[in-house]
Order: sequence, then structure tokens, then C-alpha cells
Amino acid sequence: MNEIIAINQTMINNAEVNSVSARDLHEVLESETKFADWIKRRLDETDAVLNADYIIVSQKRETITEYGKKASIITEYILTTDIAKEIAMLERNEKGKQVRRYFIEVEKAYKKDKIAVSQLDYLQIQLNYLKEQDRKIHELENKTNEIHKEQLKAKHNINRILNNDNYMTIIAFMNLYGISQKGHHIPSLGKKAKKMSDEQGAFMGAVIDPRYGRINTYSVEILRQIFNVA
Repeated sequence: MNEIIAINQTMINNAEVNSVSARDLHEVLESETKFADWIKRRLDETDAVLNADYIIVSQKRETITEYGKKASIITEYILTTDIAKEIAMLERNEKGKQVRRYFIEVEKAYKKDKIAVSQLDYLQIQLNYLKEQDRKIHELENKTNEIHKEQLKAKHNINRILNNDNYMTIIAFMNLYGISQKGHHIPSLGKKAKKMSDEQGAFMGAVIDPRYGRINTYSVEILRQIFNVA
């Protein structure tokens, strides 16, 4: 679509609307009537309302004469494309029809773009909502994990308070449950028991062995998990 007349965005009646310069419209329509007379008559004929269908602004313009620069103040009429379309129809000639069709095509394109933008805005809102829900889910999962850890910690601590027999060395646990030491690397099992105790908030104790010195003791619950025994 070739541009016939420049269309701008202007604040009219507290809304941003498509607009055109009345002087540009006068020129495009190739009216032979003097602009000042033409615009006043057309505004009357269309019952145009000031500050609703058009606004008036004063602009300073400089022209070059043989005597140098000359400044003057001109009155500009900024029309909404709706009222400009009506004015174009009043010309009752082919040029007026052409300009009117141009305004209609521009309006269609503008509405299409506006709908596309609205759809993008809606999708963005949905995306933001999903992100917020995802954040809340992760936050809830973290809280649930913390609660689970606290519950395990409390369970281990209660067991320790009620019965110190619930804390044993790895070898003592294996002997108690008839688990052969063959094929098991005790230091590696100790590291695993320590890691699980830290993760679950379980206390660790220690006993003194005459042969090996200080040996860690772990919650029976932790050791059961390691050896997968009930």
C-alpha cells in the first residue's frame, strides 16, 4: 500500500488517535479553494467538533525572501482520520474517493496490528502467570523438603534420646544383622552414612575402640537405609 498522505499519532480528546495535517489533506485532494476558506467550510459541513474531531495548533514558520528570513505564525489543523475521511468524501471527485479508500485501508491495517499486539500481550500475561505459578511450586517444594528434613531430624533425635542403642558403628550394625563385611569398603560406607546424616539432620556419635581409636556411630535409621534392611 503506497502512502498517499502521512498519518501520525496525536493525542486528541485524551486518546492517541490516527491523524493527518489538514494542509497535507488539502494538497493531496488538489483543492483549488484557498486553504483557510476550504478548511472552515469543510469543518462546518462535517459538523466537526473542536478537540474531539480535530485540534488547532499554532506553529512558527520561516520563509526565505529576497530580503532574508521572514518568520510568521500559521494555524495548523490536525484532523482525526475519521473526520478526514468525511472531508475527502465531500470533494465528490476521483481524488476524494482515492483518499477515502486509503484511509479505510490504513484503518484495517491498524486494527489488524492492534489485534496482533493484543494477542501478544495476552500471551505475555499467560507466560508471566505460568512463571509465577512455577516459582510458587518450587518455593513450596523447597519448603516441603525443609519440613521433611526437620521431621527426619526430629525422628533421629527422639530415637537417640529414648535409646542410645539406636546409634551404632557400621561394623556393629553389620554384625547385628548378619551382613558380611566381604565386598564392603567400610570407609566408603562411613562417608555415605555421614553424608546421609547431614542431609537428614541426624546426629552422629562416637565410641572409642582399643584397636582403631575413635569410631563414628550413626543412627540405625541411616544404616538401615544404607544396607536396605527393615
